[in-house]
Amino acid sequence: MRRVTSSRAESDRAAFEDAYRETYSKTLAYVLRRTVDLEDAHDVVAETYTVAWRRVKTFLGTDEPQAWLYGVARKQMHNRWRSNRRLLLLREKAQGTLPTKPAPVDPSWSAEKRDEYELVWTAMSRLSIKDQEILRLAAFEELSHEEIGVVLNTPVRRVRSMLYRARERLNVELAVAEQQQEGESRHKPSEGQRNEPDQDTHR
Repeated sequence: MRRVTSSRAESDRAAFEDAYRETYSKTLAYVLRRTVDLEDAHDVVAETYTVAWRRVKTFLGTDEPQAWLYGVARKQMHNRWRSNRRLLLLREKAQGTLPTKPAPVDPSWSAEKRDEYELVWTAMSRLSIKDQEILRLAAFEELSHEEIGVVLNTPVRRVRSMLYRARERLNVELAVAEQQQEGESRHKPSEGQRNEPDQDTHR
């Protein structure tokens, strides 16, 4: 009996290590997009895999291991945020570490692409936290409706409805942000206007 138990434990450990290697980078990326501190992100990921090991049968038995880990990480971040909220707010206020927007991935982006990025970020920032989260899961994590359901512990039918409504609200905010951006650009002087000398000074 001990040999059977030992053999199963070794098999679980080997399967867990394989799953760890396959999912770690995406899990870390998921957490990094939602935290302001690299050390905190690594702590959350470590806690996530600790939970996964404690529930190894459930973890290895799920059809969507990556989405399952996102769900666990999400809960760990929420618990950490609740317990450290006041401390984090004080630290962010003192150090100015709260990001106003994520850094562009590619510094060689064209001006047009940077404007598009700013537009989308502005629109996203005006949405509710729930809308932002489900849109990020679909766009950044590229999860299916079924996988999003695992992360949010929500039926697939409701996920489809939530995602549809979030996209509708995003489209509205995009239209508003675009109008504001166009209005600002109309009021900015062109390069030629900025460099054109004042004709009155030469008279």
